[in-house]
Amino acid sequence: MNMIKGKMNYWEGRGKVFDFLAPDIRGYERVNENRWFEMHQPLLLKMLNCQTGRDFFGIAHDAPLIIEIRKNVIKYALETKMTLKGLQILKVGADFRVGAKWANYIRLHWLDFIELAECFNWQSQLGFSGLGLLARVKGECVMASGRRLYDTLTAYPDPHPETNTNDARVYRTQANDTWSDLVTGAGTGVIEDGTPILVNWILDDAGTCPSNWFGMTRALTLFDTSSLPDDATISSATASIYGISAAMDYVAWETEFYLAPYAVAPASNTATVAADYGTFGTTTFATAKIYGDLVLSAYNDFTLNATGLAAISKIGVTKIGWRSTADVANSAPTCTSSPGADKYAVWRFGAAEATGTTNDPKLVVTYTLASGDTGGMFLVF
Repeated sequence: MNMIKGKMNYWEGRGKVFDFLAPDIRGYERVNENRWFEMHQPLLLKMLNCQTGRDFFGIAHDAPLIIEIRKNVIKYALETKMTLKGLQILKVGADFRVGAKWANYIRLHWLDFIELAECFNWQSQLGFSGLGLLARVKGECVMASGRRLYDTLTAYPDPHPETNTNDARVYRTQANDTWSDLVTGAGTGVIEDGTPILVNWILDDAGTCPSNWFGMTRALTLFDTSSLPDDATISSATASIYGISAAMDYVAWETEFYLAPYAVAPASNTATVAADYGTFGTTTFATAKIYGDLVLSAYNDFTLNATGLAAISKIGVTKIGWRSTADVANSAPTCTSSPGADKYAVWRFGAAEATGTTNDPKLVVTYTLASGDTGGMFLVF
């Protein structure tokens, strides 16, 4: 891996150069990895001794003070003493790696590294724009104003009786429906308290394909995100649902059932009605997961794409609906005439009514804060 003095060049294994950093990047002086780590040591140490930076590098928050990083080693201050002259290091520990672990990690996560370094305002080192004074307070990166530079908001739907948000399942049941009837027809009922939420389809026990479909369920999860600051820039978000149980009465359905989050526009944020069945969007907020990849007794995380991020509200409620992709595409799964018993494809996930929030649907939003400050940087230990 070759580095660029003042900036960095990113090489893939086949020699392709990513020159997105500056149009005139070829005019910079190339330096080796050892020199690069030496040049940018102050910035790297500030990142590594802050919770945000440790999250990026995968280092435990409670790890000792880091005093040096090179391409293949991190050194820790295992014992320290504060004196009149400052912090005295009494004992040092080191984590050596055979390969250039930290150089490779930065290279392979270069875009994320650039974004984080941007926030650390080290213009004299990497030429990034300033975002104000930074301090380390109780292990977190904060602005001099006291606001955290990077922060997250975790939101859950309200349990019943709801105050600001809710979660629910809304369904259509009608004997002798075609698949298109299930998809485009009106909702017939709602369940919004006390039971797991689910997404499903049901094939009737009698009748002839394609007119022996009986039911379809969609789900909605609403989150109060009004506490996001007005000047927050949302960098990422994850919608998570906790798997409770599942069933596929036909093996073929296991490869036909995909679940994904979509937009939804219920009439009320706290009281779901049958008509909300018709308010679900068709543009996915995240990559769909096939039935076999959905897990039980654990959270299923859906990383929101640009459409999903744009749907997050800073002033009110963020609304996420859940549908199968066969529902969205109006494409019928495998059908069997007169199966003799109702056949189900169903995936159930935890609702807000359960005690605590351990199994609740949740939305985690990561954001950065803007600042008009352009000063230097200080570190508090």
